[in-house]
Formats: sequence, C-alpha cells, structure tokens
Amino acid sequence: MRRIIYFVIICLTHSWVFGQNTFIGRVLDHNNNPMDQVVVFLDTIKTEVDVNHIGLFKVDVPNAVSTISVYTEKYGVMTASYNGEPSITFRYLDPKTRANNSPKIELGYGEVKDKQLTYGVSVLDFDEDQNSSSFVNIYDYIRGRVSGVVVTGNNQIRIRGAKSF
Repeated sequence: MRRIIYFVIICLTHSWVFGQNTFIGRVLDHNNNPMDQVVVFLDTIKTEVDVNHIGLFKVDVPNAVSTISVYTEKYGVMTASYNGEPSITFRYLDPKTRANNSPKIELGYGEVKDKQLTYGVSVLDFDEDQNSSSFVNIYDYIRGRVSGVVVTGNNQIRIRGAKSF
C-alpha cells in the first residue's frame, strides 16, 4: 500500500514539474546598463523574483502565462508577449526621447500631448470625408457626425457634458 502511495505522489509531482518552463530575462536601461530594482509580473501577477546586479532574473513560468512584464520606478511598465521563449531582453527607451515623440493635439485653446489627455478627442476632416457632400451645411454635418453634440432647430450647438444627461 505504501508503494502505491509513493508511486501516485511521484506521478503527480512529475507532471507538475513539466507544467512549467524556465525563463531567463534581462532588464537594461536606454544606455544598456543593467537594472536591478525591478519587479517581474506574469500575466499581471507579481512574482517574488529577484533581479541580480547584472539585470538578470530567472523564473519558472506556467504554461498558461501569455505575458511577462517588468516594472521599474523610473521607467514604468514594459510588457512582452510570452510564447515559450527561453529568454527575452527588456530594454527601456530614453525617457527624453519617449516624451518628445508624443504628438501634440490642438484643443482649440491650447496644445496638449496625447499621453496627457484625460478624455478622448475626435477630429473631423471635411475634405477627406467622402459623404460630406450629402450635408447641406456645417450644422447638419456636425449633427450627423459628432456624438455627444446636439444641434437645435435654430442652429445652436450644445455639447453634452459630464453632468448634462
């Protein structure tokens, strides 16, 4: 009886061991310097993995994991899709370059970088809209194309805000 129990335990442990893949990752900054103050996530679940002084970490990844993310306080989160690769190098971009690549959006009263917007902005291009010739005037065009905007009979434009339902 004891041998049967040991056999069952060994069989269960054996299948559990092969249900994971060993993954080696490396985290570098924009100058290819290793980073050691890094938190590693497997499918948004924080792990207790330590990253050494040369930026390397090793983690056992279950088969169901589809993304691996690293987080640093200075650079933020970087995510890579995981398809069973044995290793990935995470290399952050220069923060100055990333900030300058963000396009600015004209709001009518100033410009804002798109990452700093707290709400969605839509743009209507009358010249590129192929159905724009079917509208009689600009008020009909706005009435038909812009959500959250009401054009009254005497052509007053009302924009629905957060407190006006």
